[in-house]
Amino acid sequence: MGQWIARETVEELNDVYTLKGVVPLNRELGRGSYGCVFAVKYRGQDCAAKRIHPILIAADVSLEERKAIKDDFVAECIRCSNLRHPHVVQFLGVYYPSRASFPDMVMELMDTSLTSFVKKYKTQIA
Repeated sequence: MGQWIARETVEELNDVYTLKGVVPLNRELGRGSYGCVFAVKYRGQDCAAKRIHPILIAADVSLEERKAIKDDFVAECIRCSNLRHPHVVQFLGVYYPSRASFPDMVMELMDTSLTSFVKKYKTQIA
């Protein structure tokens, strides 16, 4: 973590990329060491929302570690917002789930998981 230094802050991210009208569907799509991905709807479209594990930014984590994780998240949002490719899901913005102190990243929803895709096409990818 910390390889990419986010010049933008969470507040600046909120000013530019906050989405209104995101509807959580209360269904987890996947989980990793960094966070979870949940199903949401935005403007009638099924989407995915990536959420940092709360334990990574909890009050008992050092301020320096929390800042590094938040900076990485902001940098990822900025990079994704500038990326356009037909084989990469599109970044749509961020939103705050109810009672959350940190935003979720909202992206297009793949019709399969990345793990399933790699397993299915691993001979073509290698």
